[in-house]
Amino acid sequence: KATVSVLNWAVTRSSSAGRYLHPTPPRAPTMSALFNFDAFCLVMLLIICTATYVKQFRKAIFLREHRGIRGFLYKAHVLGERCSPFVSAGCFMMAGRVLFA
Repeated sequence: KATVSVLNWAVTRSSSAGRYLHPTPPRAPTMSALFNFDAFCLVMLLIICTATYVKQFRKAIFLREHRGIRGFLYKAHVLGERCSPFVSAGCFMMAGRVLFA
């Protein structure tokens, strides 16, 4: 049997009959974390918690003068240190949402 792909439809062609059999439906599009609010909140909480934890071991990464990703990690670290009760409450809420949803 030969497999033919036509417009994201994978169909199996029977070599003897010349007919198309067993079409498989196209995949559903997946949402990015930027467009799904729950996933966005989860990713941001993970970045904040990770930046705050890594700061203990690699202090040179988190300098105020950096720009780009290092500057973003510095801001996440500061947010994690100064708002730690709120960040931990957000982590608990997201954990409950992931476990019980």
